[in-house]
Amino acid sequence: MDRLNSVLWFALVFLVLAFLPYLANSFYNEPSMDDYRYAANYLANDFWYLQEQMYKTWCGRYAATVLLYLGPLSFYSFAAYKVASLVLLLLFLWSVYFLLWPQLGFLSVLRRHVVILLVWGIWLSCLPSMSQGFYWFSGAYTYMPAIVLFNVLFGLLFRLRRFRVDDAQWESRSGLMEALFVLTGVVIVAVAMGLNEVIAIYGLGLLFAINLAAWWRRGSPDWSLAAVSAAALICALVSYFAPGNAVRSAGYDRASDVALTLWKSPAYLVWFAQYFLSLPLLLALVASVRALVSRRVLLAPWLYGPVARWTVLALIAIFSLATFTLGVWATGVRPARRALNVLHYYDFALLCLAWVQWVLAYPDFWSRLREKIPFADATLILVAVISLLFSGNTREAWVDLLHRAPAYRQEMAERYARTKVGGDVVVDPIATKPITLFFEDITEIPTAWQNEYMAKYFGATSIRLSQKDPNHPLRE
Repeated sequence: MDRLNSVLWFALVFLVLAFLPYLANSFYNEPSMDDYRYAANYLANDFWYLQEQMYKTWCGRYAATVLLYLGPLSFYSFAAYKVASLVLLLLFLWSVYFLLWPQLGFLSVLRRHVVILLVWGIWLSCLPSMSQGFYWFSGAYTYMPAIVLFNVLFGLLFRLRRFRVDDAQWESRSGLMEALFVLTGVVIVAVAMGLNEVIAIYGLGLLFAINLAAWWRRGSPDWSLAAVSAAALICALVSYFAPGNAVRSAGYDRASDVALTLWKSPAYLVWFAQYFLSLPLLLALVASVRALVSRRVLLAPWLYGPVARWTVLALIAIFSLATFTLGVWATGVRPARRALNVLHYYDFALLCLAWVQWVLAYPDFWSRLREKIPFADATLILVAVISLLFSGNTREAWVDLLHRAPAYRQEMAERYARTKVGGDVVVDPIATKPITLFFEDITEIPTAWQNEYMAKYFGATSIRLSQKDPNHPLRE
């Protein structure tokens, strides 16, 4: 036990090291693309007029447009732009802690920290796009805050019901507590559903599943949860049926193409599977078998019962198929990586839960399989954590911090200095692009929309690249 605790302390140190470059890279973050569009429009127009126009002519994301028009650049603060990514990373991690900490109450404090940070670190390392997930303000603040809000909502619900995975209780509380939860929950879902259409699929799916589970456990509906769920459905419909969604979809040539949707959706789903291939994840799953089996008696049987197991797998299938099918149907192309980041979070979380359920359901089979792997659990955990530093986005984050990000900041500082002079500005393409930070650049065409908005923001007549950048065509 002492040896394992020592290994866990070492693992905790390495997990903190794996997270540090993501935080530090925030201070090298620079705006791009839509960041200038929202800021330039905010500075030139009435705020409420912009909200109305967005809802009628572009999208129903009534909460996201508020955040984006009131972003850091609207107040000429490039420093706040950097802090915004730092705040989002920390808020996201806090929300994961808020959701999971009580559910892991059967573990020691040290083990809870290691489990949460290891799962979080592996997810970050596999994320389809770090730049669109946490650094590019217009993409990050459209998608990631919705996950944070739902983490908080479910964390509040589980605390209100005194619900834990090692207990079968689902209790009602005083009338005041119930009313406060409904009020808080309605506010949370009203904001979350107005951030993006993707979260509506997952949020409503999870709320529906939890409502059914609560009804099954209690023998009667949970009316507080049902009220919050009804509010979520109404807000999702307000967002989905915005006139602007139809206007935007009309701009895609292959939208509503049935044949295209039928063959591209499964192909994209297979392509998406690459973001779950991770050596640290594999090692962590193997190392968890003995710990799960030994604690099986501490966990409520409903957690790994057949209904719960198949419900989780069904949610994974529904979320994945719905995202790609609806995404291809609406646009004719693969959903943007910033949208896939949200799908990746929920699929990753549900896959981890599915692993726990199936190990607990068939302990003898998994124990025999585990015995064929000669390495101790402590060794596997330590190797998993150390390998995390050299895997996926975490490896790139360290390279960015030590090499690419400082050079990128210097290049951008030189570009800003030239742009502020005004007139017809010609700048060189960015030579050093940090993988975790860089999203997209302007083009060599001064009339391209991203060029025009950047020029408008800085008060220049026009701006363009001196030559076409062959390394970064426009991404989805």
